[in-house]
Amino acid sequence: MAAALNRNISIKEVSSGPVLPPLISLDAGLKAGVSACNAAGQAAFRALLQMIVQELVSGAPTHSKNSDANAKIVSMFSGVGEEGVGAAKAAVGATLAACVRGGKEEADALGAVSAMGFSQPLAKDLVDVALGKRDALQGVLGRDVPKSTGLGRLRWRLDVAISSSSLAKVMRTVLLMEVTTTGGKIVTFEVPPDKFAELRYGVAKALQEAGTIEAHPVLRI
Repeated sequence: MAAALNRNISIKEVSSGPVLPPLISLDAGLKAGVSACNAAGQAAFRALLQMIVQELVSGAPTHSKNSDANAKIVSMFSGVGEEGVGAAKAAVGATLAACVRGGKEEADALGAVSAMGFSQPLAKDLVDVALGKRDALQGVLGRDVPKSTGLGRLRWRLDVAISSSSLAKVMRTVLLMEVTTTGGKIVTFEVPPDKFAELRYGVAKALQEAGTIEAHPVLRI
């Protein structure tokens, strides 16, 4: 009976809790960076993490190759060289940014960072910093995201070509479109009536589908 009880306890422990996916997908370079962090230990990792946060908040680079801070980090990451330190910086920086932007609670964030291969103490340090300085880092990381050009204004008019140099009577209809982007750039082009009809239909269909999705009960929770 004792053996059966032990067996049941073992099964319960193995199956408890969901397995969280990694916070970000790992390529070979990021995997090398995570391994370098684990090999260097918690003290070196904390120094690297502090340097990255200071650089993000201040906006001034603190880890140029000739800086004292960089020399200290390289010495603490003994055995991996500057290339390994660079990979570690990339891995920590990318993970920190994803953790700040992800908006996860502490337990979920910790599980996702651990799933990337960081040891538990390192994952805990990174999550503590990401959540503790989330407000300050969100503003900085938000400025770093490239802003895509949007549609500022759209105007159109209908032109009818009555005649041409070769024909006395043409009666060709064309729509002249003028698009102004949010960056101030103006683009003008002609659209045949049939293509303009397709554009109107596509926009109307997209708006209808967006309304249907918005009204779905799941999105009201």
